[in-house]
Amino acid sequence: MWRLRRVTTASGTPFSVNESWFLEDLAKKLDLRTLIKHGSPYHHFERAAGRPVVEAVDYIGAELAGPLETSLLEIETGQPLLAILRYAHDDKHRPIEVARSAARADMYRYFVKLSRP
Repeated sequence: MWRLRRVTTASGTPFSVNESWFLEDLAKKLDLRTLIKHGSPYHHFERAAGRPVVEAVDYIGAELAGPLETSLLEIETGQPLLAILRYAHDDKHRPIEVARSAARADMYRYFVKLSRP
């Protein structure tokens, strides 16, 4: 497994810590320079490995900032975070990514739209 950790910012302020885990055979096909520049590995997997991400499931909950988030997000220990755990897979239900994001609750709003066919 390979782990990729990124910190995103909003107007120069650290906003979220994002960690993704990929199987080694897939991670070797990523161009890290392009990934860092564009931020999302999904289109790279489809282009480089022919494995499109067709579905992802997110689990969303509240957590308190621990030592890692405190350091990277420049916040106090125990500050509320919005945590998202994601499982993504390709069109053959093979795993592509497991990811965890922790965003500052004071800067993040999650929008969900539900509709009927």
